[in-house]
Amino acid sequence: MKYYTEIKTDSIETIQEYVVKNHISGKCLGFYSVNGKLRFFSNNDEDLKIFESDVIKTPETKINICCTRVRAMERQTPNQRKKRMGKLKKHLAEIGIEFKPDRQEQLPDFDYFLNIKSLSNKKSFRLYIKNTLKTEETKGRFSSYGLSLNGSTLPYFL
Repeated sequence: MKYYTEIKTDSIETIQEYVVKNHISGKCLGFYSVNGKLRFFSNNDEDLKIFESDVIKTPETKINICCTRVRAMERQTPNQRKKRMGKLKKHLAEIGIEFKPDRQEQLPDFDYFLNIKSLSNKKSFRLYIKNTLKTEETKGRFSSYGLSLNGSTLPYFL
C-alpha cells in the first residue's frame, strides 16, 4: 500500500467509529491499530481523505501484518465452550468414539474485538480480530470492515 492516514485513538469506541466510517464508505481500506494509533491504508491517496486526516506516504518496511476476522466457532465464551463440550462428549459416547479433550478444548485465539452494528440488518455483533505479523508482503483484497480476505497484508511499522 502506497499511502496511509493515522488517527490517534484513546478508546475502543473511537476505533469502532472509524471502522464503521470505512465500512460505510465502501472503499474496503485495510487497517490496524498500534500504540494508540489507528492506521488506514490505500494505494490511492484520495480514498483516505474520508478520515479528514493527513495522508502520508507509507515507509519501506520488512514486516507486514495480516488482520483477519475470527469466526464464531473460534471465539466461544468459556460457558459456551463448556456447554458445547458436554454435548460433544455425550454425542461421541453414543456413537462409540473416545473423547480427546486436548484436541477439543482450545482457547479462542483473537487479539481484540469491536462492537459493530450491521448496516444491512441493524443488529449489533462483535467483530473478533486476530493480527499476525509476516515477513512477506501479500497483495489482495480487504473486507468492507478493513480486514484481510485472502491473506493480504499491510506494511507494519511503529
